[in-house]
Parts: sequence; structure tokens; C-alpha cells
Amino acid sequence: MSLSDIVFICACIVIGLGFILVAVCASRSKNPLNFWAGSKVTEKQLTDVKGFNRANLIMWIVAGSIWVITGVLLLFGVNFPYWFVLAEGVVLIPVLLIWYSLIKKKYFKSK
Repeated sequence: MSLSDIVFICACIVIGLGFILVAVCASRSKNPLNFWAGSKVTEKQLTDVKGFNRANLIMWIVAGSIWVITGVLLLFGVNFPYWFVLAEGVVLIPVLLIWYSLIKKKYFKSK
């Protein structure tokens, strides 16, 4: 295993653990979790803060788990082509955006 492989594996695992850390913060927070940097979700905007945070928890754990599992599989010798792993990241971003819009539709109050 080359140094570049080790760095790539570590990057996959660290990215995944970062997503999972966001999930843990969401589960413990009494305030609504913000998805976008610079935007602020307030309790007044939501019908159920706890449900909103739980939905975010699930979203971020799924996203993080995908990255961690990919890194662990690479670590144990399952050879994915690098383009596959990069495509996974490219596909995951729009999926997260769609998923968050569904969470928002469910938990934001109607205007």
C-alpha cells in the first residue's frame, strides 16, 4: 500500500467521522441544527425542533457511514477505482441537498 493510498483512506475516514460528529452534535443540541453556513434556523421557524434535529442526525450518520465504510473497505484491500470513490462524493452532495429540502418541507412552518 502506497503513501497516497494511506492518505486517501485516512481522508475518507476523517470525512465520514466529521459527518458523524455533526450528527452527534445535532442529537445533543436543544437548538435547531443549521445546514448551511451563514444561515440560521430558529425555533420559531420549526414545528418540532427535536424531530428536525433527529432527521438531521439520520441524514448525517448515513452520509458519514458511507465515507467511513468506503475507507475501511479500502483499508482492508477492497479495490475501488478512485474515480468511483470521487463519484460517490459528487453524488452524495446533491442527495444531501434533496434530503435536507425534504426535512425542511416537513419541519418548517408554513408561511
